[in-house]
Amino acid sequence: MSVKIINKLLSIGVAMALTAPVLVQADISVDMSDVRGDDHGDGSLSYPERYDFQPGDLDLLSMKVEKGQDGIWFIANFRNSVRDPKDARVDVGPESLDNFFRLGFFAFNIDVYIDKDREKGSGNSFMLPGRDAKVAPGFAWEKAVMLSPRPELIRKVLVDSLASEFEHLDKKAIESRLDANIFYPKKVKVYNRAIEFYVPYSFLGEGNPAEWGYTAIVTGAKTLMNFEIDQLIKMGLMQRGWDVMQPEGGITEQTFGIPDSRKPVLPIVDLLAAGEGEQEKQLSPGRGAELSGVSTVSAKVGAGVPVTSIAAYLGQPDQKAKAVLLSEPRDASPIIGNTTAGEISGAAVPMPAPKRDNSVDGIKRRLQKLDKLRDEGVITDKEYEQNRQRILNEL
Repeated sequence: MSVKIINKLLSIGVAMALTAPVLVQADISVDMSDVRGDDHGDGSLSYPERYDFQPGDLDLLSMKVEKGQDGIWFIANFRNSVRDPKDARVDVGPESLDNFFRLGFFAFNIDVYIDKDREKGSGNSFMLPGRDAKVAPGFAWEKAVMLSPRPELIRKVLVDSLASEFEHLDKKAIESRLDANIFYPKKVKVYNRAIEFYVPYSFLGEGNPAEWGYTAIVTGAKTLMNFEIDQLIKMGLMQRGWDVMQPEGGITEQTFGIPDSRKPVLPIVDLLAAGEGEQEKQLSPGRGAELSGVSTVSAKVGAGVPVTSIAAYLGQPDQKAKAVLLSEPRDASPIIGNTTAGEISGAAVPMPAPKRDNSVDGIKRRLQKLDKLRDEGVITDKEYEQNRQRILNEL
């Protein structure tokens, strides 16, 4: 991996006379490259057996940071062209996704954890739910950017999950705290193999992006429909990083496969790492692994201790047992469907996988639920018709 810093000097308002003042603005660009062909996590991940996921789709080749007038553009380049949602399918069968994923992509999430002060131990080390890893203390972050195909929904589920876990906290206070340090881009451009996403200075604050540290990861994105998400919320499964494809043993259509389901493997498909073999080395410990980012500036020695959980981030250190469902890396435990068995106060408790009732009464209940979702504006008329027909096809 190489990191290049390019300074572009743009002359503005050059006058005819040599004595006239010349205004100069610095446009700083950071270009970070990654190893080609390492979209296999710790070396054991294999792509889902489906036409809309192919090796190379999540292979991050480089990430560029371009400083503009009002914010920063992050530009991620992949080995394959970014797949269009209209040509994709959902987890439960062939169906168009272009009405659900309106930002022009569907297959992946990109997390960028930004260490602005480059002081060891100063900042946060936890990653969002479902990633099952931490950022190393030397890259503890102050700002995080989460590129998701459905940013509004991801943010809402995270806020609702936290409000449910910490009922004594005001929901608006939780939102305010998260929004101060976690940003979900909605200004996105897709060009062939590149995807660009914009982050304003109003979120990032002051500083020189060329001197920051960046820990960037790519995960497979879940492609669930709205009514399925509603079911998972009621079952209490949405707080387990539902947006990330979790590895399963063997070869599957739904998610990334691993040779042995008994070994805890991270769902991180690609990591922007420092060189050949570095990604596999960092991801190999599995859950709880500490990941180092990249930077042109060495971390300063600090006496601080990073914040290790969302609970502590919200000022709830006494809630660590509850927060394990939301943020703490999980111990090795049985894989059930696309989610891992849950813990209560550290003890593993099996969670049942969702089951569909395809009896006549079950179909009626699902149709009634679908009617309610449409009436409440949760799904569009087109989504309603598509899902209604699919339910009827199960009779």
